[in-house]
Amino acid sequence: MKTTLFAAIVLALPSLTAAAAADSIHCHFEGVIEGRPMTKKAQVYEMLTDPRYDCIMSVPVTDGKFSFDITAAQPGPYEIIFDDELDVGAWTNKRFFVEDGTVRGYYYSEELSDSNRVVSDGSVEAEKLRFKTLSDKLFGERKKAIETEKKRLEESGEAFLPEVRPFYFAMKAAADNAARDSISAVYRHILDSLEWKIDSEAAISLNEEMRRIYVEEDSVRRAFIAETPSVFGLSEILLTAYVSSRPGGVRDAADTERIFKERYGDFASHPLYTRIVNTFAGNRIKPDMPYINFPLRDADGTTTEVQSLIKGRPAIIDLWASWCSPCRRTSKSLIPLYNEYAPKGLAYVAVAREFGSADEMHKAIEKDGYPWKSYVEIDDRDNIWTLNGCPNAGGRVILVGADGLIDHVNPDSKTVAAWLKEVLP
Repeated sequence: MKTTLFAAIVLALPSLTAAAAADSIHCHFEGVIEGRPMTKKAQVYEMLTDPRYDCIMSVPVTDGKFSFDITAAQPGPYEIIFDDELDVGAWTNKRFFVEDGTVRGYYYSEELSDSNRVVSDGSVEAEKLRFKTLSDKLFGERKKAIETEKKRLEESGEAFLPEVRPFYFAMKAAADNAARDSISAVYRHILDSLEWKIDSEAAISLNEEMRRIYVEEDSVRRAFIAETPSVFGLSEILLTAYVSSRPGGVRDAADTERIFKERYGDFASHPLYTRIVNTFAGNRIKPDMPYINFPLRDADGTTTEVQSLIKGRPAIIDLWASWCSPCRRTSKSLIPLYNEYAPKGLAYVAVAREFGSADEMHKAIEKDGYPWKSYVEIDDRDNIWTLNGCPNAGGRVILVGADGLIDHVNPDSKTVAAWLKEVLP
């Protein structure tokens, strides 16, 4: 759909413009759960933060109901995750906006999660509903038709290549995880030989058609948030910035960032604004881009800047955490390379992402035997992980050349060794 045609639609909608934030917002939330007997707690966190570490509150669920109160300086997006979802590491979107008044959320089993809904008299939630209504009108029937056909293909096995269908039906009939593990072992050589590309042409065609719909929907979304700047628009911009670094995304990050810069200046005091700026910056952490500058803090609070440590030298940026086992394995694998190349001029900047204090960092350093100094980022106060394009990760390794350009992001140890041999022969 052309933006010019869409503009006529959105201009007829009530506009929500930026306004001065009230001293405080008091939001009361009441949740109702059906078809989830294993859910015992609801955890609340700011949108697109990590519920494992950034949980604001954990609320007991009693007889399928829970409630809580939040006070905030400005309206903003939050999310809810249930404890049984967190245990398995998979959950559905349960976003709501903190606004003055009462918000009610209704949540169902995983199979019926499309029926989850939020009811609120707040203006931001109303803006979200207006966009959903418009999107459903334009794309709802097409999406439903594709989903119906995908379900039919899956039930018949036609969604998969012929050699994979026996595996699919066997897994579907498996009684428990032990049975599924045995079936996987039998069929693994087939899946490996196919490089796990198991979709049939019919399924691929449906996926491509759905992707085209999502691209059209994103065009409508961008027109909507450009015409009606709002906190809802901010949340959508942040979501676009967050997902755009992932492969295969359908949201146009470049145009969304343009809209943000041109239309959302009045929201500069909103907490989401800085998160958006930092997230877009983090998306530029990729090879051949200049590496950024940010403050580094010692455990005693003394600060320096990363560029003062790496300027003119090949550098390894090692973002890690005491609680991140894969990060620590990576860091330990780099110790021999550090010992060999530090005397030749290698700059090694390690930063630990910790919560509350640096105590666990010190214990990890002593246990793992890191020979380098480690700075610390406590409670994400300097947004280092977001600026480096990994806001909810434990860590990341970045190789920066002496020219200040990024050479590799998350390389394996063999790549690091080859790079060091090249830049510091």
